[in-house]
Amino acid sequence: MQIRQSDLLLAQQRAHAQQAHLEVDDLGIKDRVRRDIQHTLLQQADLLDVRRNGDGEGQHGVG
Repeated sequence: MQIRQSDLLLAQQRAHAQQAHLEVDDLGIKDRVRRDIQHTLLQQADLLDVRRNGDGEGQHGVG
């Protein structure tokens, strides 16, 4: 069985497209994780402000 050059090129292009899609998806996951961590840290900072100030209102306004 002989593989044609066009079939090989098509397979290579498909592999590059899949790799690019995975890289974009990976960036999206990393961005979501970063936002979740940032949100959690801001919530913790608000809780510390409430405990310290006792006014029931945090400084960062996360919510």
